[in-house]
Amino acid sequence: VYSTPEVLEDLQGRLADGETWLYEEGYDEKLEVYRARIDGINSTVSQMKYRHKEHALREELFPGTKTFLANITNEIDAFAKQFPWIDNVMIGRVRELAKNATEWFEDTLAEQQKLALHEDPVLTSGAVRDKVFSIGYVMQRLSKTPKPKNWDAKRADKSKPGAADSADAANTANATATNSTSENTAATNSTLDQPQDSEDQPQNS
Repeated sequence: VYSTPEVLEDLQGRLADGETWLYEEGYDEKLEVYRARIDGINSTVSQMKYRHKEHALREELFPGTKTFLANITNEIDAFAKQFPWIDNVMIGRVRELAKNATEWFEDTLAEQQKLALHEDPVLTSGAVRDKVFSIGYVMQRLSKTPKPKNWDAKRADKSKPGAADSADAANTANATATNSTSENTAATNSTLDQPQDSEDQPQNS
């Protein structure tokens, strides 16, 4: 399954030749010659074992991966509410990671489904862990961000009844005071620009 009939036939031929060579010619050969023959056989066998292993891991990982990606947006929303002191820029980066991981998984999965089991996989378990489940690792790291001092007190002040009205009233008072000051300044400047009283004017001779 994880190799072609031609490769399997070639492998069986090399094993048979190796056995004959070992008893007839290879009993007094140098170590390097043994290693070269063994390495050639191991290379083919390792590729077959790798494809088999990755196939098994895909079957194991993919259901959980699909579920994880399907729920990741809601998970990030809940995470942002649970840790509101984490900067929105960081939350945005997590969302971007999730978006990229979802697109990568869907595209690579489509490519993988076109391949036969005897072909080297393009969607590997290692890549899935790196690109998909690393999102959970990033969120775990962010969850350790310490809460700022007096965070709860500030939130409580903002949530008190009338807090917003008081803030609006303060802003209105500040604006009124500023406008009043501007008007007084304009009036003063206008007075200074007017001609002086007649008693202060030079007398005609």
